[in-house]
Amino acid sequence: MELFLDMTQRTIELDEFTFTGILSSCACFESLEIGRQNEVTWHSTDEVALASILSACGNAKLLEAGLQFHCLAVKLGLEANLFVGGSLIDMYSKCWSIEDARKIYSSMPEWSVVSMNALISGYALKNIKEAINLLSEMLALGLKPSEITFASLIDACKGSQVILGLQIHCAIVKRGLLCGS
Repeated sequence: MELFLDMTQRTIELDEFTFTGILSSCACFESLEIGRQNEVTWHSTDEVALASILSACGNAKLLEAGLQFHCLAVKLGLEANLFVGGSLIDMYSKCWSIEDARKIYSSMPEWSVVSMNALISGYALKNIKEAINLLSEMLALGLKPSEITFASLIDACKGSQVILGLQIHCAIVKRGLLCGS
């Protein structure tokens, strides 16, 4: 990364795998700055690349960069794509913009366990009641909650939510999701 930043001419062509790889391996996410400070030519941007980039923005809590990539998703017609939509929900949730995450979720033509988990995870730390409502909605839609679903919920039950945590633990046991079962 430092070698690239020291270059005098910084015009670069990136394919989605290269850029996603840079994002994934760079703990400080300087690669997002490369896109802002330099002329970047994309060979193609598909839903997998965009989903990975949005995920990196969420993990680094880079809402402004995530907003820019959300605009790109809209421009490319990928906002309603299952992968991109799930990553948008995840990014907004991790950046504490749960209302925007909910808007994306509500506008998606279909939902998956992944998109619902992203929203449940976002709500779990701010509004456990809404997270539980989403779990009920997930079940009503016939989607099977995963280990991630329950991990998000159980993590939110610290402190005063011990009884709820025990109930969630019972659901985990009942579904056979304990380690080694």
